[in-house]
Amino acid sequence: MDRAPARPERLARVLIASDGRYLDANATALDLLGVDLPTLQAHHVGDFTVPEFRDASRASWAHLAATGQTDFLIDETFLLRPDGTATVVKVHPMVPGEPPDTWWARFELIPGPRGRVLSLAKPQQVLSAWRAAERRAAAQEPGSREREAAERTASGLGALYRAALDLRIKETAEAE
Repeated sequence: MDRAPARPERLARVLIASDGRYLDANATALDLLGVDLPTLQAHHVGDFTVPEFRDASRASWAHLAATGQTDFLIDETFLLRPDGTATVVKVHPMVPGEPPDTWWARFELIPGPRGRVLSLAKPQQVLSAWRAAERRAAAQEPGSREREAAERTASGLGALYRAALDLRIKETAEAE
């Protein structure tokens, strides 16, 4: 009997050791991160976030590894890929993994224009996304979880925009 090809998993899953090392991942995660498994295993928590968020990401991971508490984790974050692209993903609650002292990080691409892959080589594209995120934040109730999430997204896009401009300046200087 012929079988239909397996559908890709909706949720990206990455197995992380208590020290923050990436141990394993499904194909969906590897595709979103833009790496193969051996490359992923050479990285640690925070390596795929924008530089301005790396320390906070690592501190959050250390808290989770020490306490097991996942209620503080953000709803959305950025994945910064080695090819110079980035995207916004929805983060799902972490779940304990096997072996002990490991956790499955779970996330998915946000559908629609907010989840599109942004190229750091195109600062205008990143700027447009940043401004749209600022408008979404302003439309939310002050102090609400939704507004806080939208403000974090806008902040991350601002960091990506600065990275895109830095890349453009570097490329221009190298071309001269």
